[in-house]
Amino acid sequence: MTMQHGRVRARLSGRLRRLRRLRRQLSRGLKRSTLAGGGTAQRRPRPGDLARRAIEVAWKPTKADKAFLRTLEKSLSGRETDRVAVLVGSRPSPVADMLEAPGCAFSACRVDVRDGESSTHVALAAGGPFDVIVDDTRRGPGREALFRRTFLHLRRGGTFLVRAYRAGDDAVHKREQETAAELILRLTQLREADGPPTGQATRDELALARAIHKVTLEAKHLLVVKSGASYAKLNEPETNALLAVRGDTAGRVLRVEEPVRFRSRCVVHESPSHRSGGLRETFNVPALSLREYVDVLCAPGQIVVKDNLLLPDTYRHNQNARLRNRFTEDLGQRFAVPTATISRPQQLEGPFFYLDSEFRGHFGHALTEQVSRLWAWPEAKRKFPDLKALMAVNANRVHLLPFEKTLFEAGGIAPQDIEFVPGPVRVATLLAATPMFANPRYVHPDIQNVWSGIGRRLSVQTRGPARPRRIFCSRRENQQPGSFEGLRRACRNGAELEGFFEKNGFTVVFPEEFDLREQARMFRDAEVIAGYAGSAMFNLMFCGEPKHVVLVSSESYMAKNEYLIASVMGHRLHVLWCRPEIERVEGQWDSRAINSHFSFDFEREGLVLQDVLESL
Repeated sequence: MTMQHGRVRARLSGRLRRLRRLRRQLSRGLKRSTLAGGGTAQRRPRPGDLARRAIEVAWKPTKADKAFLRTLEKSLSGRETDRVAVLVGSRPSPVADMLEAPGCAFSACRVDVRDGESSTHVALAAGGPFDVIVDDTRRGPGREALFRRTFLHLRRGGTFLVRAYRAGDDAVHKREQETAAELILRLTQLREADGPPTGQATRDELALARAIHKVTLEAKHLLVVKSGASYAKLNEPETNALLAVRGDTAGRVLRVEEPVRFRSRCVVHESPSHRSGGLRETFNVPALSLREYVDVLCAPGQIVVKDNLLLPDTYRHNQNARLRNRFTEDLGQRFAVPTATISRPQQLEGPFFYLDSEFRGHFGHALTEQVSRLWAWPEAKRKFPDLKALMAVNANRVHLLPFEKTLFEAGGIAPQDIEFVPGPVRVATLLAATPMFANPRYVHPDIQNVWSGIGRRLSVQTRGPARPRRIFCSRRENQQPGSFEGLRRACRNGAELEGFFEKNGFTVVFPEEFDLREQARMFRDAEVIAGYAGSAMFNLMFCGEPKHVVLVSSESYMAKNEYLIASVMGHRLHVLWCRPEIERVEGQWDSRAINSHFSFDFEREGLVLQDVLESL
């Protein structure tokens, strides 16, 4: 027992030494820690005595409490527009009660972090950005993670105040976790380190480190001052919840389509491959919303900003845990900042329907992502008869392309109802809809009505004899707007493969060389449609009735657009998986592998193809 007690005393002594060392580092090192350049103006102490206010609300602060209140006073600017958030847990102190009491010259709200990460994020996004965020949880476990999740809800120059930063340290060290103070110290050191970050976690930490302007320790309380701008990302459900909190000054939800569970109507056969069997039979389609936003900023690249928020209409893959847009720089899983300038926007009056795209002007993205929002256009147009669709320049696509005008006119949007802008705009009223199609996550069965209507209106505008009954969709290297430039996913022995199809009664076509109306008519007239996986095959959505489809695809190509389309249209799909030159590592995103060239193996997938053609 004596030896065991000795080991316990040794461990406790070690922890005590670590805490003392950390306190010295915080007191001496962090107090001087400041980002290079860009200082923050000294803010005057808030007039009034918070300690006296505490007594007025029946709280008798201790000496330590009074020290905390003086520290809080120094963090306030003295403006009536100051916003303060108090993060509370299972043992809230009277701090939130005092700050929320009538008579304060600033606004304050409490946020219970036990409600979950998403609810905490929504509450702070709805009330922010904040001048001061107080971590009053005073629990060791979780304070480090809480700082990561909430610090960027501060405005530039705002202060994150960790009350009693040492509270619960023993419990943290028992679990071998990092305390909030240890994290902040490490981040200030990381900020000064040389070399690029490696890995997503390191990049997130570096972004957080660069957002720290200054760290000081006052009366056992830790103050972290924020540098730079940050915008909170919001997903679809979080946005609807936020609009309910903020009210009509921010916007409102006009319509909600309830979630559905949709079973694929496609009959699919695959050639032997490690990719076989990976196509889901059912889709959990989320709720669809038509929302009206008030006074938002829209920038090229599908950027939609409301105050301190990046709205979900910014993101193509709206169901991903981590929302991404190539025109933003990630600051973490839940925060980002636009990379292009959004200052000096043009003011647009009147209502607009959001139809911009991260890849605006690209044929495949237009058909899958922009068309998938047209389900809400008729209702939005009825509510706002003068409604126009809003789109912007993108890369070298500085004008609307002919196929875009044709496509959206067939979708019900007249050319005069499209507002095309060259830069950022501030929109008084913006209507935006959840997409019915999100590769590879889901497709809504009702999108068939949109696709079939567009296909019918496109095809009736063409004349001439019937098109071939069997077509093979090939493709050429493309250097023109409307496609990714260069050669991607080329079939090395494509000439031999296409010759094989021709011997079996197929006509080889290059859809990109035809007007969109001709493409739709070609697909609608054909009985069997074959081709390489990619944008050309997306015309399958315009067929109007089920077809036999033969899809030639690299095993490294992960997009499932053709299968999602076939799942709605009921196509009979035969997938021939071919070996790529660059294998994709499971679980990793590798654009080189996804766009890798490949070869068709006549001894492997060729035998399957022969059986398919004989069965037609």
